[in-house]
Amino acid sequence: MGKIWMSGGGGGADLDVITAGSGDVLPGKVIVDKEGDLVIGTMPSMGGQTVNPTASQQTVSTSGKYMTGNVIVNGVTNLTAANIREGVNVGGTVGSMKDYSYLAVGQTSF
Repeated sequence: MGKIWMSGGGGGADLDVITAGSGDVLPGKVIVDKEGDLVIGTMPSMGGQTVNPTASQQTVSTSGKYMTGNVIVNGVTNLTAANIREGVNVGGTVGSMKDYSYLAVGQTSF
């Protein structure tokens, strides 16, 4: 390990305050421990959980993750097929609303 000499009696960093260990750092990342030695991270990736919007509230599990509480994803109000354009899928709800935007002004049929 390399050493840095600081002239003029200046002290180095206080390594006694370090609390992170290899299990607190992602793999491939490097930190310095209390003794000044390099430590390579071993913490498993928190592997993101995908949450797609639905009409219902969802709870994201925090088991095995570094979080202080659950994440609540609120449901989307009025997420019904009638409120989504026909054929469009939003969070598993496929729309049934007809798209008449291409009709000329005053036209009422195809």
